[in-house]
Amino acid sequence: MKSDSKNRGTWPLAILNEVYPGSFGVIRAVQLKTTKSMLERSVQHLYPLELECDLSPLVADPRLNPQAQDFRPKRDAASAARVRMRQVADAEQCEL
Repeated sequence: MKSDSKNRGTWPLAILNEVYPGSFGVIRAVQLKTTKSMLERSVQHLYPLELECDLSPLVADPRLNPQAQDFRPKRDAASAARVRMRQVADAEQCEL
């Protein structure tokens, strides 16, 4: 739920309890349950979280490949820094 705080990590969390449709059937307001009270807010003040509650036990998907390569390539600067740090560490190890 939106708050006056700029830090979104401190915004209060709420659970949707009831919806109130407008004159054309479009949801305009909702009733929310927070840790301390019940509130009514317009939908413009809501930011949904992508959460899922699965009560069944976790089962590994047999189609997943644990040997699959990362889909997110590393940045060139990060790769170069890693190589440089390894070179410096090797050079210091040789000096000892």
